Amino acid sequence: MIARIPPESGKQPPRPDIESPFSMPVVPNLRTYNYRPQSHGHAACRFAAQEPRRHLPDFILPTARTPTAAAATVARQHILAAESVADGGDIDQRQAYLDTPQIIYSQWNDACGGIDGKLGTLPPDFRVALIGAGMSNMVAAYELAKAGANVTVIEVESEVGGRARSLPTPDGNNIAEMGAMRFPPSEDLLFWYAQKLGYTFSGSFPDPGKVPTIVCYENSSYEWVDPSSPPPGFETVAKGWSAFVHNGITKDGAVVLDSSDTLQNLLKSTDPNERAKVIDAWQKYLDTFSSDSFYTGLQRIFGEQHEWDVPGGKSWTDVDFERFGTLGLGSGGFGPLFAIAFLTVYRLMPNGLETDQMIFAKNDGGIKKPTGIRDLAISLKDRAIGLGATFKFNTFGQPLAIAQGNYGRTAIRVEETKVGSPDSEVNTYDFVIVGTTTKAMDVCMSLADFNTAGPLFFDKKVCAAIKTVHMTSSSKLFIRTKKFWKDQDPKTFPRNILSDTKLPQLYTLDYDDPDYGMVLISYTWEDLSTQTAAYNNPKALFKILKAQIANIMSMTQYPDWTDNLVPVTEDDYYLIHWQLEDNYNGAFMLGAPGQDPNTIAMFRDFLKLSAPVDSAIEPILVNGDSAGFTGGWIEGGLQVAMNAISAVLLKYGTLEHEELSPVRLLQQNVYKYQ
Repeated sequence: MIARIPPESGKQPPRPDIESPFSMPVVPNLRTYNYRPQSHGHAACRFAAQEPRRHLPDFILPTARTPTAAAATVARQHILAAESVADGGDIDQRQAYLDTPQIIYSQWNDACGGIDGKLGTLPPDFRVALIGAGMSNMVAAYELAKAGANVTVIEVESEVGGRARSLPTPDGNNIAEMGAMRFPPSEDLLFWYAQKLGYTFSGSFPDPGKVPTIVCYENSSYEWVDPSSPPPGFETVAKGWSAFVHNGITKDGAVVLDSSDTLQNLLKSTDPNERAKVIDAWQKYLDTFSSDSFYTGLQRIFGEQHEWDVPGGKSWTDVDFERFGTLGLGSGGFGPLFAIAFLTVYRLMPNGLETDQMIFAKNDGGIKKPTGIRDLAISLKDRAIGLGATFKFNTFGQPLAIAQGNYGRTAIRVEETKVGSPDSEVNTYDFVIVGTTTKAMDVCMSLADFNTAGPLFFDKKVCAAIKTVHMTSSSKLFIRTKKFWKDQDPKTFPRNILSDTKLPQLYTLDYDDPDYGMVLISYTWEDLSTQTAAYNNPKALFKILKAQIANIMSMTQYPDWTDNLVPVTEDDYYLIHWQLEDNYNGAFMLGAPGQDPNTIAMFRDFLKLSAPVDSAIEPILVNGDSAGFTGGWIEGGLQVAMNAISAVLLKYGTLEHEELSPVRLLQQNVYKYQ
């Protein structure tokens, strides 16, 4: 059975990036904002300078020891934003995040002189070990080496990048992005480092709804060529979700929980006083949904026993929830995320992570050429090496115990073992930063064990978090094929498939090669990933999924479409199950219901370095996206890295523009997590 969904005639279609919901595996865009600095920005600076201290948001107070200092902080943030625009930057890329409204991270980098400027200084004999060479530790390696530290990076694999794993293909143009592959402009630090190092972002990711898509549900297939109209049967969930995103939650017509739109607009402000308004609004969400799974939260909002005015005016039936779980609004199913915390999923929207997702590219003389995200990690590595950093590849780093270091400081002994060798050496470092997944920290390194002889490496709350936060399973299968869509009608020829079968989604990806392209045959999470994880042979899994694709396409006007899925060579298969990867043990962290207190314990652990001098300090910190509220996004890892960098500089050296650094702006925990 096939039905075609045409555009409605005589009607201006709404923008698909506004009306489409996000889905974690598929991730269509939710909405686009076009924020511009307000014309009264300079007046706001002058006004802030005249205001008494009590009118400033509380989170400014740790850095604002006088009213003048507080006003200077506000003024500096306005000035930095204006300088970014003057330099050709785009203010739309800068925003704070829900759980850290105090800070727009890249403003600290700008104040310290840009990519070559020092964030602070450290003694040349200050030895730092970074375990893991993923993106967050590459930023830490570069910044700490720039500050003058003696930096050693210990990496169990033969290359940098970690889960930013870009596999090259024989044509030299196409890439299999086994990890991160979509990059929204709200990834402030990622865009900052990328653009400063000669990279850029191009086009938009071909999510369902942006390109012609085949939608298969309950043995019926639809050619989805108009993303402004959901497939038949999905109207209720489409209208309800859109109303929730844009209008928030109301009771008897009065707003009780602000909309995602409202929250993000506050977070985009360059004025910290304006951003502070998000605190009360987000605290209400934290109080309301702290123990709810995504499914439970949806039932409370949209179910037949809804607690508030149901967004869109019509409650969802069991059939609607089944559709939403399977295909979303025809843009990819939410089902794999139903058990994840409601707050974890909701954060993605105000944080702008589902908006205008782009492809990573190289800026080649003003021409954008798609390239692998791993290249950014390589550039950071090369810069760190140029500053004297040492890299030990194919080496497993294992923190052993607290030891005595230079100048009477505590230090960490680290055992370093070459892969495949029984021999190891033990070195002492003044500080250690572990940038791996939390499951690798726990299972591979036993960093959270409570029965370790001697002092614990971390506070007990941090140890509990490392052991318990939920790590997502994720699988990808790519093939490289001829670019069979090249000479077809771009308005109608199918580029994506969504279905309620064992093939949840398929993408065709164009990296500007004249002859070849990539097909992401399957991208699955959680249970959908688990059910295929037994297949480590990519050809065997491809055979199964290709038969499913053929069955789906046989019900369309393109019954021979599957014949195009022929790898160029016998080696053009690219498969990964992240939960089965040694030293990763999972893809990324997505908090389960009630795990926000665990996450905040890890995220704020860096502040122990700014505690009173006479308190016991373990010279070790966790790094990476698993230690924050933005698991699965490079930005999440970079924010944690900047936290650690600022704390190390403050504790052991000097810190430039302290008033804009995370270790100062984040001193106060502005939320109560339950």
